[in-house]
Amino acid sequence: MFFEFICRQTSNVLLRFFRINDPYRLLAVLAVLALLALPLWLSNPGLLLRDLYQFITGEAVSEGRTLYSEWFVSTPPLAAWMAALLETCFGRHSLGWNAVGFLLLFLQAAVFGWILIVHRAYNENTYLPSLIFAVLGVSSFDLLRFSPELLASLLLLLALHQLFNEIEFREQREDVVLRAGFLLGLATLVVFSYWVFFLFAWIALLLYAGLTFRKSVLLITGFLLPHLVLVMGYFLMDQTRWLGVNFYAANWVWGGKWDIDFRSLLVIGGIPFLYFLISLFMLQREAHFTRYQSQLLQVMFLWLVAAGVQATLAEARTPTTLIPFIPPVTYFISHYLLLIRRKWIANMMLVAMILGVAVSAQAVLRGYVGKGSYQQMLVQETPTRVKAKRVMMLTDPVPGLMTENQQAGFFYDWELSKPVWQEPEMLAHALLIQRSFSKSPPEVIFDPHDNFKKISVVLPNVYTAYYRDGEFWYQKQTAGIGNTR
Repeated sequence: MFFEFICRQTSNVLLRFFRINDPYRLLAVLAVLALLALPLWLSNPGLLLRDLYQFITGEAVSEGRTLYSEWFVSTPPLAAWMAALLETCFGRHSLGWNAVGFLLLFLQAAVFGWILIVHRAYNENTYLPSLIFAVLGVSSFDLLRFSPELLASLLLLLALHQLFNEIEFREQREDVVLRAGFLLGLATLVVFSYWVFFLFAWIALLLYAGLTFRKSVLLITGFLLPHLVLVMGYFLMDQTRWLGVNFYAANWVWGGKWDIDFRSLLVIGGIPFLYFLISLFMLQREAHFTRYQSQLLQVMFLWLVAAGVQATLAEARTPTTLIPFIPPVTYFISHYLLLIRRKWIANMMLVAMILGVAVSAQAVLRGYVGKGSYQQMLVQETPTRVKAKRVMMLTDPVPGLMTENQQAGFFYDWELSKPVWQEPEMLAHALLIQRSFSKSPPEVIFDPHDNFKKISVVLPNVYTAYYRDGEFWYQKQTAGIGNTR
């Protein structure tokens, strides 16, 4: 009885606190997020491959190398330009990048809670969804670091706000649909596979907002507008070929494998998934929705389906691939907790979820679930004496080689670069290689498959400027400086 009394009193304080429609309650959400994130920061397992790739891309773009024509990667442009901005501000110091990721996660929690309040998704105005969003955001340590998925997900939430406006009011103002399409288009310039959410938006509007042909055209126009601007910019630079090959064609592929083992993934997502299943069961039994609230629920379920499809398309599958699942799962769990009549039980369920997510995140990070759960996501050390040099790699990227070196030249993604080096005798390819060595000359070339020798006849002036030592070619002007292999 005493334990129940204590639980009741504690629950009254917590639930009353988050029920009050006061934006200052978000400060408490920020505090909880920081408290849960601190152990994950202190248990830092090392540098992520994604982080190193963003460092390298940011350096290349900030140096003035044009994406796709002078920097051979498939990274969407807004993600690359954001990486360049952060690299300019913070360099390779992870603390600054992680702070931006943390703020993006908190901003999404705040925005999502605000959207649900503005659109009266529940029978009461509450910041409980913001709290749950923040809790789910610490399910894995890499979710707290800056990633393109965090930035793109924020754009998806803003697009969702526009969709809710259209569903709620069926406004005659057609700019609402245009803005939704535009935000979805911007999201695909951060994470290309998010084009799936455009289909989700079109289906949702068709089913629940009486989408007309005119508004369909506006939605498509808004979605294509950022891409048209991008294509026009590359057309003016006469680089549309490389944009098409290295961005659009390279990203239009089926997804790859998970870079985290399945058991660890189950532990990370187990608690949220369990609460989601309980929520679905309780909503069917206990919930009494208005027609509008029922439509919002179905829209969020469609979002969940779209997130599942997107996860199968994602090129690199890590826990950050699950970020689009957080808003709909948050929505359903919040509904469930608000339906529980005995508030002290709701409080215990909330506390259990917070502790469960925090403990499971630490268990996977510290290797209690399976050794090396995150190893495929981390940069592995590569023994080398080449340090503080500008390095070009004529092979698949070796991340360990780039932790203490800077990427030179235009060629990073070898799958995209290989056609150029396989046929250097083509005039366009020869000119591209010549421009690469002129604009961003490497001091060291890592070439285990002897690709550099292919330009000996076509570009003898470039070829003779280097000499070979094992798998490396060294610039002759720096002989003795770095020739330490």
